[in-house]
Amino acid sequence: MERVVLGLAHDYEEIHKSVEDRILEYASRGYRALGIAVAEGDGAGGSDTKWEFVGLVPLFDPPRHDTKITIEQALELGISVKMITGKQSWPPLSKTCIYNGSNISIEIV
Repeated sequence: MERVVLGLAHDYEEIHKSVEDRILEYASRGYRALGIAVAEGDGAGGSDTKWEFVGLVPLFDPPRHDTKITIEQALELGISVKMITGKQSWPPLSKTCIYNGSNISIEIV
C-alpha cells in the first residue's frame, strides 16, 4: 500500500497507526482513500518544508454498470472468472461477500 502523502507528514510516527486503521476501515466498505496535506515552506520537499497531514477523503470506486451481467455471461460459457483489483488489503472478511449492493458475489482468495 502506497502512502506517499502520509509519509511526508512531520508527525508521521504519531499519526500513522490511526490513519492506516481508517484507510483499512474505508477499504472494508469498498472505498479508496485520498490523503490530503498542506505544506508550510516552499513545498519543494527541502528541509524548510513542513507537511501537515489534514485528513482523508473516501472515494467510492464501484464496478461498471455492466460488470454483473458480463460475469454471468462468462460463467454461462464455462469461463472461470477471476477479478483482480488494486484495492488495499482487506481486513478479515467472510469467504464470500456482496460487493456494495451490486449483488456480485465475490470469493476472497
